[in-house]
Amino acid sequence: MARLVDVWTENQKVQKRHIPLFVDESLTMLAQFENKQLSCCENPQLVFQSVSGKRQKEYERFKERFGELSREELATAMTVSCSKVFSLLAQLVPCVGCRRSVERLYNDLVKWGYPGVEPLVLTSQGNLTIKRNSLFDARAVYALFYANGPRSSNSVACTKPRKGKRCSLHSLDSQKAKSTSDWYEIWHAMSKECRDEILIIESDALSDTINSYLRKHRFCADCKTKVMRAFSILVDEVDGSKEKHYCPAMYEGLRCCRSDCCHIHVPSNEEYLAQLMARAEPEFQGTRRERHAKTLDIAQEEVLTCIGVYLYERLHKVGQRLREEEQTWQMLCTTGLDALRQCFELAVEKKQGISQLELLCLEFEEIDAQKEARREQRRQKKKKRRNKNRGEHSETSHPACVCEQHSLSGCSEHQVPSASRSDCGYSSGHECSESSHESHSADSSEIGCGDGRCSHHDDDECRPRSPKLSPKLLCHCESSEPVKLLRCGQTSVEALRVKLWQSFKELQLRSNVACLDKA
Repeated sequence: MARLVDVWTENQKVQKRHIPLFVDESLTMLAQFENKQLSCCENPQLVFQSVSGKRQKEYERFKERFGELSREELATAMTVSCSKVFSLLAQLVPCVGCRRSVERLYNDLVKWGYPGVEPLVLTSQGNLTIKRNSLFDARAVYALFYANGPRSSNSVACTKPRKGKRCSLHSLDSQKAKSTSDWYEIWHAMSKECRDEILIIESDALSDTINSYLRKHRFCADCKTKVMRAFSILVDEVDGSKEKHYCPAMYEGLRCCRSDCCHIHVPSNEEYLAQLMARAEPEFQGTRRERHAKTLDIAQEEVLTCIGVYLYERLHKVGQRLREEEQTWQMLCTTGLDALRQCFELAVEKKQGISQLELLCLEFEEIDAQKEARREQRRQKKKKRRNKNRGEHSETSHPACVCEQHSLSGCSEHQVPSASRSDCGYSSGHECSESSHESHSADSSEIGCGDGRCSHHDDDECRPRSPKLSPKLLCHCESSEPVKLLRCGQTSVEALRVKLWQSFKELQLRSNVACLDKA
């Protein structure tokens, strides 16, 4: 969380990264913000003390690109107009409240001339640039642009709204949600001067708080009179020593000052402040009950409760404004750095004549070419493996005659007829038609070479293949024996052809018998 370092007054000299924080009409403090990238720009040696090899290579490439631009070109590339910043802001930040806050802070810094975002500088013309002593330092610019990665939009991404178009700090829910434990964080973020200033309570403001408190809890007329009497004693309008049931110990530590305007000083003690917050805690839990203050000491307790309520509301408002201003400041720095980096990269690309997108496309093309080369190598290996297996199979399997008594050269009686090579098993006892014989595929005819010779020829030699059966032939076969033999894959070519021919003859015989029975 940012820190509140001092109470701001007009014409006060403001140091770097200090922004005036307007809490209300009577209170303005100086808030100090920190950004890791801006700090790295001032001390770039801290970035390069423990860099990895990858980061060093990135810096070397950046240094080469940085050296391609002259000093005049760098000064031009590192200058961004306010319209460019606001246009990029509209793309990065969806919350309308955040965008308006950034635009308001940008214009205020241009008007005041404060070094609120140093080493970034806002000129009187409204342009954003980098401080002169860091502008021409390659290490400082690299640390400023790339110290936290290629993009610095982490603070912008964390403010993305969950519902609607407003972030959590600019939604109505942030105004309603209150917890008495929040004041510890805000209290420790303040300097001593800010603590003393925030513990000064104006009597008119405390009087308004007391009146709203009395209306909320429906005090009767007598009780209201008692409470206002106790308040008059606190601001020294009435002498409390003459009042009945007055307890001076309850106002111990509280001091009223009536010099310019009447106000009350609360002790800058954390324990005393915790007691006041404990008194005010039931007020923020939504309880509404009727209360009474019949005696003056009870009325004094009610006044102390109102003081706790007033201080908590003021601390809550300070914390809310501090968080909003810190988020606004971080967004301004982030958007400004992104705009400057984009302008620098565009200037380098224009100088080189090639863009980063084109370089990325070339890298993708090289990767695709390497993948295609590996796929081609795998295809060639598979093709060689298939050719080798086919050659080994041709040496072991030779086509032979289906006759068991004759050799391939002398057999003419037991040649397989051409019907065995058709796609049909039978057709009512007659041979298959010419059309079915012509539609028979080359693969299915490998097992039907009835003349003892293979039907597939090359120029030099025959390449016998493993036996296959046509799907159409399998469909017409009622016997399961050929199918079983073909699925086994362990029967020789000769025995398979013999059994296939026997099965075919048996099917023809059955068909003829069936026709005779019908006749």
